[in-house]
Amino acid sequence: MNPYYDKLINFDGAQGLDRLIRKWAVLSSNLKTLPVNGPILIPDLFVVSHSNTMLSRMIDTLSSYLIAQKNLLDFNGDIPCFEFMLNYCPPGAGFKELERLIDGISDCAGYRNEFRGIVHIKLDYWLGHQEEHHFIDLLDYLSENTFKWLIILSVSTKNEDKASAMESVLSMFLRIERVTLHRASTTTYVGEIEDLLGDYGFSLDDSAKELLSESIDVLRGNRYFDSVGAVDLFGSDIIYELYSRNDMRPGVLSAQDLQTFSKDSNYIKRTLQKVKKRIGFA
Repeated sequence: MNPYYDKLINFDGAQGLDRLIRKWAVLSSNLKTLPVNGPILIPDLFVVSHSNTMLSRMIDTLSSYLIAQKNLLDFNGDIPCFEFMLNYCPPGAGFKELERLIDGISDCAGYRNEFRGIVHIKLDYWLGHQEEHHFIDLLDYLSENTFKWLIILSVSTKNEDKASAMESVLSMFLRIERVTLHRASTTTYVGEIEDLLGDYGFSLDDSAKELLSESIDVLRGNRYFDSVGAVDLFGSDIIYELYSRNDMRPGVLSAQDLQTFSKDSNYIKRTLQKVKKRIGFA
């Protein structure tokens, strides 16, 4: 069994991903026994994400899954996945972003003839501009090369009308499956911190888990909370604090050990204040 299968099937907050991976698993199995006279092309993906950090984690796991599966996608080049933010170019101006994309993909091939793998393009700046000539040129280029890559086109938005309009245009040029990434649950975030702490010899009792759950709920209440990214920072701060104590030894942590990070702590208040300052609302 592919070690990344369960991670993708149970990827918290990923609507449509479990069905997609189950289908790919059957496809991979059939390719080992059924006659194939031509390429079996897995569809490209359109990902609507509410969290950039969740998006990066999903793509990393998906890349590892496809490499381990071996017969769904060919990989060739210096890296398995090329990621690119496509900046907006207005009508009438040159489309240098397409040139930059092509050059970037070419560089990924290294000394090999061509790059094969995952190409992830972020289209945030093109929401509402998907019918413009430059964007159609992009889709023409991608449709000519889809047999070499798994193309992942993503947007970070909660506006379903804009996302659907983008999806409609993409579907005219590419075979598209949609995945929507929501924020994960608080339980998942606590599990992320617990895994991180485990690397340093710590575990959590029920009271510690409850304290962290309450603190994460407070952070989640702010709409600018950066999902798993902020939780990773939270976990790193906990480890830093624990390892800076004179009397601290690895072992089971209780709520008392983590009072510095409780929902009413100065740490949580400062964290929320940092978020406000970052977006200019201080």
